[in-house]
Amino acid sequence: MDQLKTQHSAFNTSFAWAGGIEDTFIPQERPGLRALDEYELTQHYAQWREDLDRAASLGIGMLRWGVPWYRVEPQPGEFDWAWTDEVLPYMVRELGIQPIIDLMHYGTPSWLCGSFAGPSYAEYVATYAAAFARRYAGLVRFYTPLNEPTVNAEFCGRRGEWPPYLRGETGYVRVLLQIARGMQLTAHAIRAADPAAVLVAVEAMRWHTPATPAAQAAVATRDAHDLLAWDLVRGSVGAAHPLHGYLTEH
Repeated sequence: MDQLKTQHSAFNTSFAWAGGIEDTFIPQERPGLRALDEYELTQHYAQWREDLDRAASLGIGMLRWGVPWYRVEPQPGEFDWAWTDEVLPYMVRELGIQPIIDLMHYGTPSWLCGSFAGPSYAEYVATYAAAFARRYAGLVRFYTPLNEPTVNAEFCGRRGEWPPYLRGETGYVRVLLQIARGMQLTAHAIRAADPAAVLVAVEAMRWHTPATPAAQAAVATRDAHDLLAWDLVRGSVGAAHPLHGYLTEH
């Protein structure tokens, strides 16, 4: 463990090439729909050792790797770390791969009433993050509190394709605000459990260039929407923010 800590302290966090294993976890709630679990679809639960060996053979030293919250916390406050206890020590100690832990990737456990729109979402996700960070402090250093918050809010809050299946601008804002609060509490929980932790932001970012001067205002509004999740997480949305009126309306 001391060797791992030395490696971590010397690791250059300003830039690194990283691979990743797709890790979407969406326990669907609507009749007729099955859970979308990329680890099940790719057989990573059974073939994780071979998958990681192949990653190491390619020279990958850093890997985005997700934790299926709905499996490691099957009931509130009841954690099952059996699988991650196998995988993470092998990844880090045997292969020398630094994981970027993806704590939340589009879906919550089915026991969480209201999913992202539930009043207790932020507290529950932070509790889960804290439990993970305490358990793997010294082994894991890099964390993504939540993958692609804007995409998450789009599909869960505006399009109604993933739980909690909300639609429209009101649904989008409701989910986005909850997600942002969850990211804030998760960040605090991780740092309290492991002060050496590094938080890695992940978003499907776009940047627009106006074709004509007349389009400048529309482009500025679009860019403000794309950055809104991060402005909320940073606590920088005040009365002067270009989308303050949009948020209060919805």
